[in-house]
Amino acid sequence: MVSSPSTRFQLWLKHSAQRAEAWTDIKLWSLAALTGVMTGYGVVGFAMLIEFITEQSYGTGSENLAQGARNLSALRAFIVPIDGGPAVAIQLWLSRRIGINPDIRCQGVAEVIEARARPPGAITVRGGLINTAVCAIALGSGAS
Repeated sequence: MVSSPSTRFQLWLKHSAQRAEAWTDIKLWSLAALTGVMTGYGVVGFAMLIEFITEQSYGTGSENLAQGARNLSALRAFIVPIDGGPAVAIQLWLSRRIGINPDIRCQGVAEVIEARARPPGAITVRGGLINTAVCAIALGSGAS
């Protein structure tokens, strides 16, 4: 059976749309997998940064933190958690002064939701990195 050129063209369009849809699915799944892997490495790096700061502050990692804090002098055990606040404040002030992060606020959950809800609807990479470092310093020095 001989089909007309218009019928063949319609079939070709239908199959091209199906092939394009399948290719889009592959790209979408690849992007999702890459996002998951990068997020996983980011979380591990963040945990390692907190662990490093904890080791520098208390002389031991988080798994032995209670014993490490018990072996510290009373003055150091008192000062280490208090030093985290000024360290965070200095980092935020310097990032604003240098121009890396013009918004001096540390972005918590509410600020992230608000930034996504209003235009332009994005958080800068620099702001995110500064806030990650700020949070790691705060958590590593004993903030809750």
